[in-house]
Amino acid sequence: MRVMADIATISGVGNKFISLSDFVRLDEEFLLAQARVKSDWFEAQISIEASRDRLNTFVHDIFSLLHGRSPGVVSLNSESGNLDLEMSLNLLGQLSVVASISKNMIDGELVKISMMSDTAGLENFLSEIKYILLGDPGNS
Repeated sequence: MRVMADIATISGVGNKFISLSDFVRLDEEFLLAQARVKSDWFEAQISIEASRDRLNTFVHDIFSLLHGRSPGVVSLNSESGNLDLEMSLNLLGQLSVVASISKNMIDGELVKISMMSDTAGLENFLSEIKYILLGDPGNS
């Protein structure tokens, strides 16, 4: 098992943020990570599992979104269903981020957090997540 201690964060207006950190390679295909979300009224941290293919597609889709090659919505869903992260850009370059998390899959409690950011924040997040996954913060 290889631990990758880097963190990828996208910050919103105020103190809101969403971060992915503490990546652990479970095997050649799957990674375990900590997802942390903070809004004005809520903060939570959950463990998520995602395939390397799913994360690589997420990275590619963010790059395409930033360079106008994507229809406008990028999403990441964890394998266990406890995280659904959606990002979209409007025509003014404002980034909308919505994270739906479930801390307890048994009772079905779901919390949705929305925040606004900008393309610079998304570019930084893309650089950080690429560095974590690929060791290369450059472009795709």
